[in-house]
Formats: sequence, C-alpha cells, structure tokens
Amino acid sequence: MLMSDQSSTHEGHQHSPPRGTAIVWMVKAVSMFAVALVVVACGGSSTKSTVGPTSTRSSTAAPASPAPSTIRQRLLAKNELPGFSSAGITVYASPSSWLSADQLPPAHIAAEKTMLRKNGFRGGAREDLTDGGAGGVSIVEEFKSPQAARTALGFYTVLIKTGPSSTFKGFPVHGIPGAVGLGDTHDTGVNIAFSEGPYYYLVGQVGGGAQTIAALNTAALHLYQRVGQ
Repeated sequence: MLMSDQSSTHEGHQHSPPRGTAIVWMVKAVSMFAVALVVVACGGSSTKSTVGPTSTRSSTAAPASPAPSTIRQRLLAKNELPGFSSAGITVYASPSSWLSADQLPPAHIAAEKTMLRKNGFRGGAREDLTDGGAGGVSIVEEFKSPQAARTALGFYTVLIKTGPSSTFKGFPVHGIPGAVGLGDTHDTGVNIAFSEGPYYYLVGQVGGGAQTIAALNTAALHLYQRVGQ
C-alpha cells in the first residue's frame, strides 16, 4: 500500500493497493500499504538502485529501547508522525488473510501470493492513521529471514513504480540504509519503505512537498531506530 490521495477505497483504487505498498489515501490507508497502487516491486537488490542517498545509523541516535515484543509494536507509535493518531490496527496471521484485504487485479494478487509464500510470510499488521482530514498508514510484514524481507522490499517497490497509471517518483531517504522513498508526481501522497532484519516496513501519508517528506522521513527514522536489532 502506498499513500496517495487518488485511491478511493482500498489500496489505490477502489482496489486497495498492495499491502506492501504504502499507499496513503486520505481516507483509510489502503489495504496493507495505503498508496494508490504502488509498491509492488519484485526482487530485492533491484530496489536499491531506485533509492536516494542514505546514511548509516546516526551516532547521536537516542538510546536503544527494548526490542518490540509484538508485531503491533513495530508500527508507528503515538507522536512519531506529528499530528496523526491511530484510526485502527489490523493484524494478519497468514498470506490468505493478508491478501483478502486487497482489491487488486488477479494478476497482482497472484504475484504477491507467490512472493509471500516463497519468502516465508509469517504475519503482518497495518495501522490506519488520520490527522482529522488527511490519511496515513503504517505497515509491517514479517518474513522468514532478512534476505526475504529485502526481497519483499524490492517486490513492492517495483509494483509501485510499474503499476497501471503509476505516477510515483523516487526521493532520497536519510538515515535509513537501503530505504526507498516514493512520492506521487501530483503531490497526493508520499511513502517510505525499508527492511530491517526479517521485517518489511512501510509508512506513508497523503500530501507532498519537501515539508511533508521531511516529516515522514523523521517518523520513519524514529521507527527504524526503535525496531532496529
């Protein structure tokens, strides 16, 4: 799911965008990744070529907190994305339940189903966010290994960039190695995706422009530092 104000009901259309694609539509952060049809990328390493300059963990980062004990704790926490609050969290325990929330073309669902099974999908969660007007989303998926999570990142990234009527372009993400930043050319939604350990993460919100991207980057960095292993 990717964030994009273009979607009507579910991930990117009235179809929800692929969960791994954070499509942020204003209303309900699309299926698993609320973006308007976005990140369904394929492969792991291919994604890195689309990412902007990144840096390693900052030496001035806040002291490490205890590792999250539940998948819910791997979603954005209160105040990490200023102005937004949770509108609900849904947890999925199997590929079938995860895919049941999607309303994408059969070919997209089949491709994601294959990717999830091949990479040992163990569960996922999605949190819809709201600031009272615009929408946002936070998504996490657990896979069998760090490599599998990187493959998912590549898969969803490709999906977003090559999906029907895709208008997403990349932007640099600072502080998170290998992260992918994608924003709609019409400034209707921005999304940041990354993998850390066996987990794939995606955060997004409706809107665009330098200020919105900077705020989302800061939120994603807080999340990355909090869940880092």
